Amino acid sequence: MDGDATLALPLTTAVALRLTAGDAVDLPHPPTRPGGAAQAAFLRLVVPEPQGVWQITVAAPAWIDVFVVGNALAPLAFSGVCACPGVRKSLRFRLPAGGVVLEISHASRDRLALVIERVAR
Repeated sequence: MDGDATLALPLTTAVALRLTAGDAVDLPHPPTRPGGAAQAAFLRLVVPEPQGVWQITVAAPAWIDVFVVGNALAPLAFSGVCACPGVRKSLRFRLPAGGVVLEISHASRDRLALVIERVAR
């Protein structure tokens, strides 16, 4: 899947996202991590009612930002694994119902698998 797509949550499968060189991507918001963006992409997500905690897991090193009405959300929790093939890190965010922007930046690969799922909290 190319970046700049709109996905309605919940998803039933993992997403294989195609990233582009950071200087060629017009991200809606500057990444919260300073420095060059390397490979980057973004997705618009439609979050169903009610608001809740969602976990975003990526398969390779990358920076993850979630924006709501232009404001970056702070993750509620974070875990990173360097020795586990297929899972690099997971972040949890409290997402409001409606539209949010998920930005991936600072990725070293041009493809990235990710899973987005609601979690109990």
